[in-house]
Amino acid sequence: MNQYEQMGMLVGAGAIAAVGKLLIGNTPLCWRTLLGTLIVGGCLGTLAAIALLWLPEMPFIIQVAMASGISTLGYKLFENTYEAVIFKLTGKDIDQDKKVP
Repeated sequence: MNQYEQMGMLVGAGAIAAVGKLLIGNTPLCWRTLLGTLIVGGCLGTLAAIALLWLPEMPFIIQVAMASGISTLGYKLFENTYEAVIFKLTGKDIDQDKKVP
């Protein structure tokens, strides 16, 4: 398997993990939410693979599984940070869509 195939598998695994997280959540599905989740999940899946570079002898399928897990955790961290910044700047809770006093 060449590097492009491995990269594609890591992006795909991260995207699938993020979409799975989206499907079990309370967020209403629309094309924008789905596309954004795919992009962020794919990027985080690839970035998570960087953490696995120090174990190159590990089988690739285990690297994909670990990258998926790391990307899911990273997605949640990214989402919480984004919501905190928006709340701090606007005072608006993203989940409730109303002003907080």
